[in-house]
Amino acid sequence: LLILELEPALTQENIPFLSFYHLARASINRISATTKLQDFGQVIVQEVRKVTGFDRVMLYKFDGDGHGVVIAEEKLADMVAYLGLHFPESDIPQPARKLFCSNWIRAIPSTHAKPVELFPPINPTNLRPLDLTHSTLRSASSCHLKYLHNMAVGASLTISLIKDNKLWGLIACHHRSPKFVSYELRKACEFLGRMIFAEISAIAETEDFDYNLHSTYV
Repeated sequence: LLILELEPALTQENIPFLSFYHLARASINRISATTKLQDFGQVIVQEVRKVTGFDRVMLYKFDGDGHGVVIAEEKLADMVAYLGLHFPESDIPQPARKLFCSNWIRAIPSTHAKPVELFPPINPTNLRPLDLTHSTLRSASSCHLKYLHNMAVGASLTISLIKDNKLWGLIACHHRSPKFVSYELRKACEFLGRMIFAEISAIAETEDFDYNLHSTYV
C-alpha cells in the first residue's frame, strides 16, 4: 500500500543545498565551541529560534524515571519563563513518546485547525484503520491540543532527540499565532537536530564520566 501526502507550497521559501549546509554549519560551529551541557543547551535554543523564528524555543530533557525538565529556553521578553521547571512523566504519555521516537520532527501549523476525517475510515484492503504513525499531516490528539491551548500556543514544532532508540529529550518550539513551517525548513531543522544531538551525546557522556571519576576518588 502506497500512501502519498501532499501539502500546498504556501511560501516561496527555498533553501538550496549550499545555503542549507552553511546554515547548519554556522549553528554547529557555535554549538561546538561550548563544553558544558547547560551552556550548550542555551546556544541550541538560540540557534533554533534564529533559524525558525518561533516565539519560544525550549530544550526539554528526560531523566531516568521519565520525568522532564526545561534545561534551556530562548523566548520573547514578555513571555512567562519555563526554564528550570520540572514536569511529571504523565506530562508526555507513552503513546506520545512512541510517536516522537518514530518521527524526528513534528509540526502543528495551527492548534485551532479543525481535523479532516479520513475517507474511507477503514482501509478496504485489510479492513483496519489506517496507521498514521509516520504521517506528516496527521492531526494532533485533542488532549495535546488542549494542553497547547492552556499554554496559549497557536503553533508548534517539535524536534526529537533520540539516543539508543529512546527519547532523550525534545526541542520544543512554540508560537503564539498560527505558523506554517515549509518542508525545506522542516528538513533543515531535522538535520540540525540530528547534528546537535551528536554533540549533546558527546558532552553528556563526558560529564557523566567526569562525575563518576570524581565520585570514585572522593
